[in-house]
Amino acid sequence: MKMNLKVFLIIVFFVNILQGIYTPVIDDEAYYWMWSLKLDFGYFDHPPLIALWIKLSNLLFEQEIGTRFFTILFNTITALLFWKLVEPKTKSAIKLFCITYFSLIFVQIFSFISTPDAPLLFFTVLYLYVLKKYLLQSNYFWTILLGISFAGIMYSKYHGVLVLVFTLLPILNKIYKNGTFYLAIFISLILYSPHFYWLYQHDFPPISYHFVDRSAEEKFDITRTLIYVVTAIGCSLGLLSIYLGKALYKFKPNSSFEKSLWWLAIGPFFFFLFASFKDSVQAQWLAISYIACGVLFYIYFSGKSDLKLLMKIGVINVSILIAGRILVIIPALSPFYETKDFGKSFNELEGDVVAFEKYQEASVFQFYNRDHIGVVYRTLGNRNSQFTMWNDEKLLEEPFIFATKWIQSNDSVVNKKGTYYLQPIKNYMPIHEVNASFLKVNNKLIEGSSIDDVINSSSTFTLQFSNIDLDLFRSKGYELKLLLTKDKQYNIIKDIPITMGDLESVEGNDSVYQFNKEIIFDLEEGEYIAYIGITPPELITKYLSKPLKINLSE
Repeated sequence: MKMNLKVFLIIVFFVNILQGIYTPVIDDEAYYWMWSLKLDFGYFDHPPLIALWIKLSNLLFEQEIGTRFFTILFNTITALLFWKLVEPKTKSAIKLFCITYFSLIFVQIFSFISTPDAPLLFFTVLYLYVLKKYLLQSNYFWTILLGISFAGIMYSKYHGVLVLVFTLLPILNKIYKNGTFYLAIFISLILYSPHFYWLYQHDFPPISYHFVDRSAEEKFDITRTLIYVVTAIGCSLGLLSIYLGKALYKFKPNSSFEKSLWWLAIGPFFFFLFASFKDSVQAQWLAISYIACGVLFYIYFSGKSDLKLLMKIGVINVSILIAGRILVIIPALSPFYETKDFGKSFNELEGDVVAFEKYQEASVFQFYNRDHIGVVYRTLGNRNSQFTMWNDEKLLEEPFIFATKWIQSNDSVVNKKGTYYLQPIKNYMPIHEVNASFLKVNNKLIEGSSIDDVINSSSTFTLQFSNIDLDLFRSKGYELKLLLTKDKQYNIIKDIPITMGDLESVEGNDSVYQFNKEIIFDLEEGEYIAYIGITPPELITKYLSKPLKINLSE
């Protein structure tokens, strides 16, 4: 069969349709599917575009493909635009193009998996195509599309801003005097204003999560950085990555657009390299760079004559990826079926509301059990999520089932993730609105998320609790605690009870209390992380406060 654009797009679309039907959802997809049930202009983790895509897919189909159809549809357009960016003409050029495109690992993954990376890839390629046209002809048509592309990137995922930064900075001297460039920015700001307003309304939760909470426990680890470097390179073009360094090093931009492409290929890699010194980073965040890498790889090698070895390695590379696609639809071999098995294992469960410790578990449960409600009872070691913003814990005022691996009971469900014990809970009082904070240590006001020189042998802590009903807590047997952890939230080194009788109400507010007491830690010197926690009867400890880094000294 002769390969041309039409055949290429048909292959891309139908391969991904079959993949989307027969591959079980991953837990993140189930989580974003939950978002689609409650459309909004923003969410705890990311902007809202993926929720809209899933919602539209659900209007047409059910189950897995009902989560993925619009991702597959827009990925087909992505493939079209990728072709248009390089315009392969000859038989050998088309073969090199296909080898390049189908070797882009994360482009293939997000061609059917519905996470925010999917719309980000689409709008990145659309933006690059529009930018190329705009630099040649900055009329109103391409200006409007440029503004839409700006907004689309930012509605997909926040680190999409790196696409704009690394493509526009190197050519700013060419475009900053062009009035239509500012018109494009204005259009994008108008389109993005609903999300800006949503962020303002909700006190910017994604900013707090991405820049503070997720890195609270992280320390510099050279192993983490080395793993990032290896995976970032290897996940670009698979086996063809051995040629990528040469292509990027020897590539000589012939236009402003090619200069932007080169910076997009290189810039995010170094940005996340520096980020890895402080935080965990993931290879798929570089998918925006891999698009540029793919285009530059094709442009560079399309001008070379002896490509026999490269093409052979490319065929092997694509064959491995095809084998991987087949693998994930085989139940006995696919790790994806572990998630489906988890969700299906609760099909016979009685009771409308089931609480899980992790947002992924609650999401997968509800995806495969749509006549039930999955709720998150967030325990230690598990992060906040969109469930926190929804305040779904209020649903636990009614009797519910708590599914956990850690508290044994007579009833249980066994699946590929392990044994989940089912604990019926009655008369639980939701505590999601209770807030606790560290005010002072040794009469020193705490500013920020850390404090030094905490005396190991004796330190006085001042804690504050708000929205708390002490009489109700006492009657239900809730226990307050000060917890010291090392490295991870669940690695509790010291568990210090907070006696409710020691809490004193703040004058003029009977729902705000303070705890002021001398504490002897008797631990090794060093850095710890403190939390204020609460343990209801028959349930697991959960944290009420944000983490506080403390440095114990003699």
